[in-house]
Amino acid sequence: MTPSVTSSLSAASSTFCISLSLYASLTGRKLFKGKDQKEVIQLNRNCELNFQHVEKIDVCAADLLKLLLKKDPARRVSAEEALQHPFIMNA
Repeated sequence: MTPSVTSSLSAASSTFCISLSLYASLTGRKLFKGKDQKEVIQLNRNCELNFQHVEKIDVCAADLLKLLLKKDPARRVSAEEALQHPFIMNA
């Protein structure tokens, strides 16, 4: 689920979803950590991000995550832009 979820999944929502998986893969943690499912959903809806573990990963990877995880879908990088990011291009 993304903060911008509507009845249809937009491209911005798709990149947000992908970035949640990338975050988990790079940090070994979930981005939204709550005491129960209701709290996790609320954190997700409000896009209350916990970037404390991002500082422990590669700087280039952290930059890509921060670009993909913008709360405002209009400010998120597109999938095409993400594929051109140095973290992907140099992998």
